[in-house]
Amino acid sequence: MINLVSNNIELLIDEKFGVISSLKLAGIERSVDKTPVFVARLRDKAGECAYIDATTAKSRVVLGNDIIFNSFEAPFQDISVALNIVENNGIEWRINIKGIPQEYALEWVEVAKVCLPKLIENNKNGGRVLFPYNEGMIISNENLLPRYAPEFPSSGAYFMFPNMMCSQFMAYLFDDVSLYMGAHDTKRGLKVIDFYPQNDSLVFTIRPYSGLDFGQDYISDFPVVWRSCDGNWKSACEIYRSWFENNLPSNLTPISVSKDIPYWYEASPLVVTYPVRGIHDMDKMEPNALFPYTNALPILNEIKNATNTPIMALLMHWEGTAPWAPPYCWPPFGGVDVFNEFRDALHANGDLLGVYCSGFGYTL
Repeated sequence: MINLVSNNIELLIDEKFGVISSLKLAGIERSVDKTPVFVARLRDKAGECAYIDATTAKSRVVLGNDIIFNSFEAPFQDISVALNIVENNGIEWRINIKGIPQEYALEWVEVAKVCLPKLIENNKNGGRVLFPYNEGMIISNENLLPRYAPEFPSSGAYFMFPNMMCSQFMAYLFDDVSLYMGAHDTKRGLKVIDFYPQNDSLVFTIRPYSGLDFGQDYISDFPVVWRSCDGNWKSACEIYRSWFENNLPSNLTPISVSKDIPYWYEASPLVVTYPVRGIHDMDKMEPNALFPYTNALPILNEIKNATNTPIMALLMHWEGTAPWAPPYCWPPFGGVDVFNEFRDALHANGDLLGVYCSGFGYTL
């Protein structure tokens, strides 16, 4: 058994079977079931999937902080997996995979996969999850979260970073303590950050996509990080924020000196988002009470006066063929004249007009 203890985390790994046997936070057992310490998916040149994981290796050797997994079933008998696990104010995980056959490419790999209790509304011993989906949320009922496996063709709502996930971490929040799980990836590569029900538990996983070609080795250039903090969600956010602010991309320019950002951006107007057609995205795109556009002016002025701040009216379903119609958005619904009348009225009042231009991920 491999026992690691750091910063209120005690982790027990059974290297003989390649699984996490125990995870204690603040001295209390929190894991619900055993999980392989790594899982990897490969694809052949026809696109068919194959998997290897820590439980399917016939040979496992511990060398210092590394566990070396070898002797997988054919055609992966030449693959060698080195899992590096270190104590560093918590636990940090890295993985290298060598010897991938020329007929296969590594699609993704998971490390630090762990089973934790179902959430508090479904289990008296459960907690909540801090989840950076869209702007971020705290979840106490996993059944309310939609499930979409990230596959092709896409349904567009996957728990992937960068895309619907705004940050590279999540946290399981007990009342007394939390487990922070983050990918400290300065290159900010594509990865799934997710949890899902399995038997009587929830499985938490961070799954980087390799971007590799056939036969190429995978060398992890960032750690998956576990930290312990108190049960306040803000404490978990501060762990990520501290890493983030100390690892900013080198080409960032402060807002105050940027020549590429509009003059009004630093003043941070209050953004008021609303559709001018329909009630939600999937109903009939008929004009609602906020069309013509100037119908919204009394409401926007009321918000402006109540908050004492400039307003940006951010229109949705304004596109001529709305919704979700790029690049076929112009001319705007109702024509250019009524649109410009609204724009000019906002500008005369010191406010701004914005337009929502579709997709979260890849549409500009």
